[in-house]
Amino acid sequence: MSESQTQHPEPPGVGVPERLRPLLHERERICAELESLAGKDDEVSRTRAAGLGADYRRCEPLPPEYAEIMDRRFAAAEAAFAEGLTVAAERREKREQVLETLHSLLTEQARLSASPRLLPHRREFERLRKNWRVAATGVDDLDLLEKAFADSSAAIAARMESEAAAAVSAREALAGLRGELEAARAADRPEEFKEKREGWEAARDAAAAALDPDSPEDKALLGSIRELFKELNDRLVLYYQTLDLARWESYTLKLDLCRELEQLRDTPEEKLPAAAVRLREIRKRWQELGAVPREKQNELGPRYYEYTTALQHRIDDFFKAQRAAHAAAAEKKTALCEAAEALRESTRWNETSEQLKALQAEWKTIGHAGREADGALYARFRAACDVFFNARAQYWAEKQQLQNEVGARKRELCAAAEALSTLPVQEAVRRAKQLRADFQVAGRAGKQEQSLNARFNSAMEAFFNSRHEAVQSAKNRREEILRELESLAAMPPVQAEQRMGELRTEWRSLEPLPREQDARYEARARAAAAELEKALAAVRRRQQRERADWLIPAMRAAAEVVTAARRGEPLPEVTLDLTPFPRLAALVTDVVAAGGRCPDGMDKALSRNAREFGSLLEEWEKTTGSRRGTDAAQDLAADLAAAIAGNFGGSAMAAVRKKETEPAALLRRLLDVGLPEPEQLGDLLSRYASLRATMNGAGSRDDGALQG
Repeated sequence: MSESQTQHPEPPGVGVPERLRPLLHERERICAELESLAGKDDEVSRTRAAGLGADYRRCEPLPPEYAEIMDRRFAAAEAAFAEGLTVAAERREKREQVLETLHSLLTEQARLSASPRLLPHRREFERLRKNWRVAATGVDDLDLLEKAFADSSAAIAARMESEAAAAVSAREALAGLRGELEAARAADRPEEFKEKREGWEAARDAAAAALDPDSPEDKALLGSIRELFKELNDRLVLYYQTLDLARWESYTLKLDLCRELEQLRDTPEEKLPAAAVRLREIRKRWQELGAVPREKQNELGPRYYEYTTALQHRIDDFFKAQRAAHAAAAEKKTALCEAAEALRESTRWNETSEQLKALQAEWKTIGHAGREADGALYARFRAACDVFFNARAQYWAEKQQLQNEVGARKRELCAAAEALSTLPVQEAVRRAKQLRADFQVAGRAGKQEQSLNARFNSAMEAFFNSRHEAVQSAKNRREEILRELESLAAMPPVQAEQRMGELRTEWRSLEPLPREQDARYEARARAAAAELEKALAAVRRRQQRERADWLIPAMRAAAEVVTAARRGEPLPEVTLDLTPFPRLAALVTDVVAAGGRCPDGMDKALSRNAREFGSLLEEWEKTTGSRRGTDAAQDLAADLAAAIAGNFGGSAMAAVRKKETEPAALLRRLLDVGLPEPEQLGDLLSRYASLRATMNGAGSRDDGALQG
């Protein structure tokens, strides 16, 4: 046997009954379709797999030898489909983890790219690229992320190359500066150093800004230059001390102050407050310094007066304008506070939020209102904004909670809709309508609304599609049953009745139909049953008429056997067929089986039968005085028609059932009583014959009275 045959064994093919072939083919079709869904992971496949499972379980039962094979195949197909779903879920989870890692790496790279200098982050950059290669290995469809990471990496690498080149140039410039400083130290010319000091310091500061702060070589280079500057400055001070230590020192310091004043003269507007503080310090320091050398007295005074006067005028103008600006800003901010306070109680959340954000943006553009006023105004403005935004936050929190509750309710309804196929049909249809109404009145679930609607509608559509298929299948089977029912009249009565019962059971088990369609099919079933009843009624009338005619000789034959057994005589041969009278046949069989002796309890049974037979005759005799005969054949036909119609269409039986005290019913009961006591048999059979003659004398319309 091949591997495929082992996994999906075929049901027996040779000798399969014709009636089982459609059932086997239907199950094979379901198994094959479910096997084709293995490895698929989409909503349609999952819905279809669930539908196939329901279809398989609704299939008609098979004999055990076929059912075992088909059940194993269907179980294997279900297991393969479930395993495919598990593998797909694991693959999706792994991909989501990789994507989360890659997005995290992109975020780190963006943060790194925002750094003002990249050279100190070389190792971190290399680590990111290594981690990216490891995380992205074996994952497909990452073109966009790969491109974003590659573009950012290229930009960072380009900036690093540029900064590295600038660092090389700065290192070379500092090396040249160190050479010049070393030459100045070797020449020992303090005046030359003093003249070039500012330029060298500017060159040093500019180059130092471009160096790699983590490079040991660059740190050592800057340290050597600082030491050279310190040594040269020390030599310069010593030089002034040797000339005229006090005056030249004063001159040097005042010269530095003048240079600083010259720089402060061009101070930007926003730095004038700091310049004012520094101006006061310089004036104080100028007064503290002593006199300068005689030849330098006319050099610093005019410069000092010019620089301080010009700077003071700028400072005065600045503070005057600042006070005016503070007053204007305070007025504007007061107006904004009033506007914010007017909006703080508003419940028009979106519109008011935009208005307050506009006020906040305008606040940032107004400027400072003074140290004391600005703090108080900001506290007032912030308090008004906080009242509104706190109320809005509470409103949205309550709304979000409500939406979450609605979302939870709708998820419950979705789960209930997805489980409709597990309920009985009528209950499932009623439940589906109720779920639809509950879903519509549940409210909105915010951002979850669209996905929940899609899930609910998908479940409902799947359920009603399966219902449509089931109803259509039930209609087709009803048509087949009706065609077979119409053909039963050609079969023998016993087989026809047996098949009628089977069809009735199957009819009741079929999927319910809509009310109008069900009424049409029931009407057709009743019509077919009525036609069948006509044929069966004729057979029953003939059989019951013969049975009534055979009752007297049958009882006499049974009585002869009982009498011989009581006397201990040989049993007479019974040549009459007692099959129509089961109780008489059973009595004779028991006597014969007992070796010609009367079984225990037979005497009591005969006495009981005699009482019952006599009681039924009395009831029959009472009816003859008030009613001349009964159309028993018509009664039986009506009962049979009602019974058949009741099997397919309802409770018509109750409308046509005759009373048990009428002659036809009494006759049916008499035929099934059994053998009375032989000593009483003659009188009982005489009364029975008289009553039969009375019944048959009612005319030709009563010729079926003996059927039952």
